[in-house]
Amino acid sequence: TLRRAATRSPRTHARIARAKETMTLHRTETEDAGGPSLRRNRTRQTEVAVLGFILLLPLLTGDAALIERFGGYFLLAIFAISVDLIWGYGGLFTFGHAAFFGGGGYLVGMLTTRDGWVLPLPLGLAIILAVAGTATLALAMSYFVFSGRLALRGVEFAVVTLAVAVMAERLANAGGSVSGGQNGILMEERLDIPGVISLHKGSGFYFLAAILLIITYVVVKRFVASDAGLILLGIRSNEDRIDLLGYDVPRIKRRTFVLSGALAGFAGSVYFTQFGIVS
Repeated sequence: TLRRAATRSPRTHARIARAKETMTLHRTETEDAGGPSLRRNRTRQTEVAVLGFILLLPLLTGDAALIERFGGYFLLAIFAISVDLIWGYGGLFTFGHAAFFGGGGYLVGMLTTRDGWVLPLPLGLAIILAVAGTATLALAMSYFVFSGRLALRGVEFAVVTLAVAVMAERLANAGGSVSGGQNGILMEERLDIPGVISLHKGSGFYFLAAILLIITYVVVKRFVASDAGLILLGIRSNEDRIDLLGYDVPRIKRRTFVLSGALAGFAGSVYFTQFGIVS
Protein backbone atom coordinates (compact mmCIF):
# COMPACT_ATOMS: atom_id res chain seq x y z
CA THR A 1 0.00 0.00 0.00
CA LEU A 2 2.85 2.41 0.81
CA ARG A 3 4.54 1.68 -2.52
CA ARG A 4 1.29 2.34 -4.35
CA ALA A 5 0.78 5.62 -2.48
CA ALA A 6 4.32 6.77 -3.28
CA THR A 7 3.83 6.32 -7.02
CA ARG A 8 0.52 8.18 -7.23
CA SER A 9 0.39 11.42 -9.17
CA PRO A 10 -0.68 14.75 -7.63
CA ARG A 11 -3.97 14.40 -9.48
CA THR A 12 -4.58 11.04 -7.82
CA HIS A 13 -3.82 12.47 -4.38
CA ALA A 14 -6.28 15.28 -5.07
CA ARG A 15 -8.96 12.74 -6.01
CA ILE A 16 -8.34 10.84 -2.77
CA ALA A 17 -8.59 14.02 -0.73
CA ARG A 18 -11.88 14.94 -2.40
CA ALA A 19 -13.23 11.42 -1.82
CA LYS A 20 -12.36 11.56 1.89
CA GLU A 21 -13.88 15.03 2.21
CA THR A 22 -17.10 13.86 0.53
CA MET A 23 -17.38 10.78 2.75
CA THR A 24 -16.75 12.87 5.90
CA LEU A 25 -19.37 15.46 4.89
CA HIS A 26 -21.94 12.74 4.12
CA ARG A 27 -21.30 11.03 7.45
CA THR A 28 -21.63 14.33 9.34
CA GLU A 29 -24.90 15.24 7.62
CA THR A 30 -26.33 11.79 8.30
CA GLU A 31 -25.38 11.91 11.98
CA ASP A 32 -26.86 15.40 12.33
CA ALA A 33 -30.14 14.08 10.95
CA GLY A 34 -30.16 11.36 13.60
CA GLY A 35 -30.00 8.60 10.99
CA PRO A 36 -27.53 6.16 12.60
CA SER A 37 -29.05 6.62 16.08
CA LEU A 38 -32.55 5.97 14.77
CA ARG A 39 -31.39 2.86 12.88
CA ARG A 40 -29.61 1.52 15.96
CA ASN A 41 -32.74 1.97 18.07
CA ARG A 42 -34.87 0.18 15.50
CA THR A 43 -32.33 -2.62 15.26
CA ARG A 44 -32.32 -3.09 19.04
CA GLN A 45 -36.12 -3.11 19.14
CA THR A 46 -36.23 -5.74 16.41
CA GLU A 47 -33.60 -7.85 18.17
CA VAL A 48 -35.53 -7.72 21.46
CA ALA A 49 -38.79 -8.61 19.69
CA VAL A 50 -37.24 -11.60 17.91
CA LEU A 51 -35.53 -12.82 21.08
CA GLY A 52 -38.82 -12.53 22.96
CA PHE A 53 -40.59 -14.53 20.26
CA ILE A 54 -37.94 -17.26 20.43
CA LEU A 55 -38.26 -17.54 24.22
CA LEU A 56 -42.06 -17.34 24.37
CA LEU A 57 -43.03 -19.62 21.48
CA PRO A 58 -42.54 -22.91 23.40
CA LEU A 59 -44.69 -21.47 26.21
CA LEU A 60 -47.46 -20.33 23.87
CA THR A 61 -47.96 -23.65 22.13
CA GLY A 62 -47.74 -27.28 23.11
CA ASP A 63 -47.50 -28.45 19.51
CA ALA A 64 -44.16 -30.30 19.38
CA ALA A 65 -44.29 -30.53 15.58
CA LEU A 66 -44.70 -26.75 15.27
CA ILE A 67 -41.82 -26.09 17.64
CA GLU A 68 -39.62 -28.52 15.75
CA ARG A 69 -40.58 -26.88 12.45
CA PHE A 70 -39.49 -23.49 13.77
CA GLY A 71 -36.16 -25.06 14.72
CA GLY A 72 -35.73 -25.89 11.04
CA TYR A 73 -36.66 -22.32 10.15
CA PHE A 74 -33.91 -21.05 12.46
CA LEU A 75 -31.32 -23.13 10.60
CA LEU A 76 -32.63 -21.79 7.30
CA ALA A 77 -32.29 -18.32 8.81
CA ILE A 78 -28.57 -19.03 9.36
CA PHE A 79 -28.35 -19.88 5.68
CA ALA A 80 -30.18 -16.62 4.85
CA ILE A 81 -27.70 -14.66 6.99
CA SER A 82 -24.82 -16.22 5.07
CA VAL A 83 -26.36 -15.10 1.79
CA ASP A 84 -27.14 -11.64 3.15
CA LEU A 85 -23.53 -11.20 4.26
CA ILE A 86 -22.13 -11.63 0.76
CA TRP A 87 -25.10 -10.30 -1.21
CA GLY A 88 -26.73 -7.72 1.04
CA TYR A 89 -23.60 -6.23 2.63
CA GLY A 90 -21.02 -7.05 -0.02
CA GLY A 91 -23.18 -6.37 -3.06
CA LEU A 92 -21.98 -9.63 -4.67
CA PHE A 93 -24.91 -11.33 -6.37
CA THR A 94 -24.55 -15.03 -5.65
CA PHE A 95 -26.83 -17.75 -6.96
CA GLY A 96 -24.63 -20.63 -5.83
CA HIS A 97 -24.88 -20.68 -2.05
CA ALA A 98 -27.05 -23.76 -2.24
CA ALA A 99 -23.85 -25.63 -3.15
CA PHE A 100 -22.40 -24.79 0.28
CA PHE A 101 -25.66 -25.51 2.10
CA GLY A 102 -26.19 -28.86 0.39
CA GLY A 103 -22.47 -29.63 0.41
CA GLY A 104 -22.40 -29.41 4.19
CA GLY A 105 -25.21 -31.96 4.40
CA TYR A 106 -23.60 -34.32 1.89
CA LEU A 107 -20.23 -34.20 3.61
CA VAL A 108 -21.77 -35.04 6.98
CA GLY A 109 -23.77 -37.86 5.38
CA MET A 110 -20.74 -39.38 3.68
CA LEU A 111 -18.48 -39.01 6.72
CA THR A 112 -20.96 -40.62 9.12
CA THR A 113 -22.51 -43.39 7.00
CA ARG A 114 -19.77 -44.68 4.69
CA ASP A 115 -17.31 -47.40 5.66
CA GLY A 116 -13.61 -47.36 4.87
CA TRP A 117 -10.31 -46.19 6.35
CA VAL A 118 -11.31 -44.06 9.37
CA LEU A 119 -14.99 -43.84 8.41
CA PRO A 120 -17.57 -43.56 9.80
CA LEU A 121 -16.71 -40.54 11.96
CA PRO A 122 -18.54 -39.16 15.01
CA LEU A 123 -21.18 -36.57 14.17
CA GLY A 124 -19.42 -33.66 15.89
CA LEU A 125 -16.17 -34.25 14.02
CA ALA A 126 -18.08 -34.74 10.76
CA ILE A 127 -19.80 -31.36 11.14
CA ILE A 128 -16.46 -29.65 11.80
CA LEU A 129 -14.93 -31.26 8.71
CA ALA A 130 -18.01 -30.38 6.65
CA VAL A 131 -17.68 -26.70 7.61
CA ALA A 132 -13.96 -26.84 6.80
CA GLY A 133 -14.74 -28.45 3.44
CA THR A 134 -17.28 -25.83 2.41
CA ALA A 135 -14.95 -23.05 3.58
CA THR A 136 -12.16 -24.57 1.46
CA LEU A 137 -14.44 -24.66 -1.57
CA ALA A 138 -15.37 -21.02 -0.98
CA LEU A 139 -11.69 -20.09 -0.65
CA ALA A 140 -10.81 -21.85 -3.92
CA MET A 141 -13.69 -20.11 -5.70
CA SER A 142 -12.73 -16.72 -4.24
CA TYR A 143 -9.16 -16.96 -5.56
CA PHE A 144 -10.55 -17.80 -8.98
CA VAL A 145 -13.15 -15.03 -9.20
CA PHE A 146 -11.62 -12.19 -7.16
CA SER A 147 -7.93 -12.24 -8.09
CA GLY A 148 -6.02 -10.70 -10.98
CA ARG A 149 -7.03 -8.25 -13.65
CA LEU A 150 -9.94 -10.45 -14.71
CA ALA A 151 -11.61 -10.34 -11.30
CA LEU A 152 -15.33 -10.85 -11.71
CA ARG A 153 -18.10 -8.51 -10.62
CA GLY A 154 -21.85 -8.28 -10.93
CA VAL A 155 -23.49 -10.59 -13.42
CA GLU A 156 -20.25 -12.42 -14.28
CA PHE A 157 -19.75 -13.39 -10.63
CA ALA A 158 -23.40 -14.45 -10.32
CA VAL A 159 -23.15 -16.69 -13.40
CA VAL A 160 -20.02 -18.42 -12.05
CA THR A 161 -21.68 -19.13 -8.70
CA LEU A 162 -24.77 -20.46 -10.48
CA ALA A 163 -22.57 -22.74 -12.59
CA VAL A 164 -20.91 -24.08 -9.44
CA ALA A 165 -24.31 -24.86 -7.91
CA VAL A 166 -25.47 -26.68 -11.06
CA MET A 167 -22.20 -28.63 -11.22
CA ALA A 168 -22.50 -29.62 -7.56
CA GLU A 169 -26.06 -30.85 -8.13
CA ARG A 170 -24.98 -32.95 -11.14
CA LEU A 171 -22.06 -34.43 -9.22
CA ALA A 172 -24.32 -35.37 -6.31
CA ASN A 173 -26.79 -37.13 -8.61
CA ALA A 174 -24.00 -38.95 -10.46
CA GLY A 175 -22.07 -39.94 -7.34
CA GLY A 176 -23.42 -43.48 -7.17
CA SER A 177 -22.73 -45.24 -3.88
CA VAL A 178 -20.64 -42.31 -2.62
CA SER A 179 -23.35 -39.65 -2.69
CA GLY A 180 -26.34 -41.96 -3.03
CA GLY A 181 -27.24 -40.70 -6.48
CA GLN A 182 -30.77 -39.39 -6.85
CA ASN A 183 -31.81 -41.26 -3.70
CA GLY A 184 -29.46 -39.22 -1.56
CA ILE A 185 -28.05 -40.28 1.81
CA LEU A 186 -30.08 -41.38 4.81
CA MET A 187 -28.61 -39.87 7.95
CA GLU A 188 -27.92 -42.38 10.71
CA GLU A 189 -26.55 -40.04 13.37
CA ARG A 190 -28.76 -38.01 15.71
CA LEU A 191 -28.27 -34.64 17.37
CA ASP A 192 -28.06 -36.10 20.85
CA ILE A 193 -25.82 -35.91 23.88
CA PRO A 194 -25.93 -39.59 24.95
CA GLY A 195 -27.33 -40.05 28.42
CA VAL A 196 -27.88 -36.31 28.89
CA ILE A 197 -30.38 -34.76 26.48
CA SER A 198 -31.92 -35.32 23.07
CA LEU A 199 -31.41 -32.40 20.69
CA HIS A 200 -32.83 -34.10 17.63
CA LYS A 201 -36.54 -33.39 18.07
CA GLY A 202 -39.01 -31.18 19.87
CA SER A 203 -37.95 -28.42 22.21
CA GLY A 204 -34.39 -29.74 22.46
CA PHE A 205 -33.83 -29.23 18.75
CA TYR A 206 -35.71 -25.91 18.86
CA PHE A 207 -33.43 -24.39 21.48
CA LEU A 208 -30.31 -25.85 19.84
CA ALA A 209 -31.23 -24.19 16.55
CA ALA A 210 -32.15 -20.95 18.34
CA ILE A 211 -28.78 -20.81 20.12
CA LEU A 212 -26.93 -21.49 16.86
CA LEU A 213 -28.91 -18.73 15.15
CA ILE A 214 -28.16 -16.21 17.91
CA ILE A 215 -24.45 -17.05 17.87
CA THR A 216 -24.34 -16.73 14.08
CA TYR A 217 -26.13 -13.39 14.20
CA VAL A 218 -23.73 -12.01 16.82
CA VAL A 219 -20.64 -13.20 14.90
CA VAL A 220 -21.83 -11.71 11.62
CA LYS A 221 -22.91 -8.47 13.30
CA ARG A 222 -19.46 -8.05 14.86
CA PHE A 223 -17.82 -8.77 11.52
CA VAL A 224 -19.95 -6.17 9.74
CA ALA A 225 -19.09 -3.60 12.43
CA SER A 226 -15.35 -4.36 12.19
CA ASP A 227 -12.90 -2.54 9.92
CA ALA A 228 -13.23 -5.30 7.32
CA GLY A 229 -17.01 -5.02 7.44
CA LEU A 230 -16.93 -1.25 6.96
CA ILE A 231 -14.60 -1.67 4.00
CA LEU A 232 -17.01 -4.26 2.63
CA LEU A 233 -19.83 -1.72 2.77
CA GLY A 234 -17.60 0.70 0.92
CA ILE A 235 -16.90 -1.92 -1.74
CA ARG A 236 -20.63 -2.36 -2.23
CA SER A 237 -21.08 1.39 -2.71
CA ASN A 238 -18.03 2.13 -4.86
CA GLU A 239 -15.42 -0.59 -5.31
CA ASP A 240 -13.15 1.53 -7.49
CA ARG A 241 -12.97 4.27 -4.87
CA ILE A 242 -12.07 1.79 -2.12
CA ASP A 243 -9.32 0.34 -4.31
CA LEU A 244 -8.10 3.86 -5.06
CA LEU A 245 -7.78 4.54 -1.33
CA GLY A 246 -5.30 1.67 -1.09
CA TYR A 247 -7.36 -1.10 0.51
CA ASP A 248 -6.87 -4.73 -0.53
CA VAL A 249 -10.30 -5.28 -2.09
CA PRO A 250 -9.74 -8.91 -3.25
CA ARG A 251 -8.60 -9.94 0.24
CA ILE A 252 -11.71 -8.44 1.88
CA LYS A 253 -13.93 -10.16 -0.68
CA ARG A 254 -12.22 -13.50 -0.14
CA ARG A 255 -12.51 -13.23 3.63
CA THR A 256 -16.22 -12.42 3.40
CA PHE A 257 -16.95 -15.13 0.86
CA VAL A 258 -15.19 -17.79 2.94
CA LEU A 259 -17.08 -16.78 6.09
CA SER A 260 -20.34 -16.79 4.16
CA GLY A 261 -19.68 -20.22 2.63
CA ALA A 262 -18.66 -21.69 5.99
CA LEU A 263 -21.88 -20.45 7.63
CA ALA A 264 -23.97 -21.90 4.81
CA GLY A 265 -22.17 -25.24 5.10
CA PHE A 266 -22.66 -25.27 8.87
CA ALA A 267 -26.39 -24.58 8.51
CA GLY A 268 -26.73 -27.35 5.94
CA SER A 269 -24.79 -29.90 7.97
CA VAL A 270 -27.07 -29.47 11.01
CA TYR A 271 -30.28 -29.03 9.01
CA PHE A 272 -29.96 -32.22 6.96
CA THR A 273 -28.76 -34.22 9.97
CA GLN A 274 -32.00 -33.37 11.74
CA PHE A 275 -34.08 -33.75 8.58
CA GLY A 276 -32.79 -37.30 8.20
CA ILE A 277 -31.90 -37.28 4.50
CA VAL A 278 -29.90 -35.18 2.07
CA SER A 279 -30.58 -35.44 -1.67
